[in-house]
Amino acid sequence: MDNELQMEYNTSREAMQIPEYGRNIQKMIEYAKTIADKSERNRAAKSIIKVMGQVNPYLKSNEDLTHKLWDHMFIISGFDFDVDSPFPKPLKEDFETGPERIPYP
Repeated sequence: MDNELQMEYNTSREAMQIPEYGRNIQKMIEYAKTIADKSERNRAAKSIIKVMGQVNPYLKSNEDLTHKLWDHMFIISGFDFDVDSPFPKPLKEDFETGPERIPYP
């Protein structure tokens, strides 16, 4: 029975980098990474940023909203999204190290 519907379970899917945005945003970013034309990829990235801002309306009170959304998009993409960002791209190394340990007195 090759025509059976294949169920996709969350346990078999790729882990979400920032779960607050949901799996659809992650899929949109993964698709945008496959677009060959850079101008089309930039347009897709700007559209994704708009959707991300609508998904999390509580971020609108933040004055650095746009910068934060671009950073989140690069984090979700695994830092290999080749688009022209209006802000400097975050470095992967900055997110790999945890905070310094605070000694227990």
